[in-house]
Amino acid sequence: MDDLPWYEQDHESDHGPQKQTEWASVVAAFSGRLDTRKDWVRAQCPMCVELEGKDDYKESLGYNHWTGRYKCFKCGSWGYLPINMRVELADASEITQLEREREPKVMQPATGFVALFEEPGWSAGSFDWARRYLRDSVAGSPRGRGLTDEVSRAAGLGAALFGPLGGRVIVPIPNYADPDAPWRYWVARSAYDAPGILPYRYPKGGEREGLLYNEPALYVDTNDPVYIVEGCFDALALWPDAVAVLGKPLESQMPLFLRARRPICVALDGDAYTDAQKLAWDLQHRGKMAYAVKLPPKKDPDDVGKAWLRARFDLLMRA
Repeated sequence: MDDLPWYEQDHESDHGPQKQTEWASVVAAFSGRLDTRKDWVRAQCPMCVELEGKDDYKESLGYNHWTGRYKCFKCGSWGYLPINMRVELADASEITQLEREREPKVMQPATGFVALFEEPGWSAGSFDWARRYLRDSVAGSPRGRGLTDEVSRAAGLGAALFGPLGGRVIVPIPNYADPDAPWRYWVARSAYDAPGILPYRYPKGGEREGLLYNEPALYVDTNDPVYIVEGCFDALALWPDAVAVLGKPLESQMPLFLRARRPICVALDGDAYTDAQKLAWDLQHRGKMAYAVKLPPKKDPDDVGKAWLRARFDLLMRA
């Protein structure tokens, strides 16, 4: 055994029953959740209760399945799992991963969602902060979106007071093929910018494949362009004439674009013009009238507005 690298040596004989109990606790902590595609993974530390006197809620225990090393960054427990335990944990995790992949994905619900522009949320003063965020149009301020109540009502915007989405405005993305079906996705935006708070939250288990926000705008029979933008708030600023790809364009969204009954203006954020031009070229190659508008650096479609975009789209059409 001494000829093996230190990280492959079996340390079981070097420790007594107490250490073996600790190893068993580490295996239990990572059982069913070890992702062997990563070097280090995290879990709640089972040793913290005894050593620190309180539970670990921040997943302070790290484990490297390549070396078998574990360490808690809260209570300081550390060591190396014996080889047989590492192998059993890795084998069980591979089986669990296969089972997880077979399971149908269930999208995380928008817990606490209340529609802001219909009763009872409409008259609830406790949601004034959310309506203020949507209505405020102070130039250069992240505090507002400058939306009219009519747009917010048509889009079914809501918010949550408490829970994991508390303090956030929520944009529902319905199943456009079946309005009575559950939402296909949602986006939650914090109304309070503060250090350590992620501005946007997206649903775990949500699927963007073949999904566009405000997809029905593509199928309006008109000569006015439909604007392809990145985020749902960009689409809301150009409502009702914009759809959002919810990030970068996907190939699975192409069949939807090809069904459009109107010209297409690709207007991704200022730092994504290359992606916008590629999408416009692909659409032109497939017979669609499409052009990409280049936004100023660090500008989004909601910064420049619909009139600015339309003027530049018209120039491209006449060129």
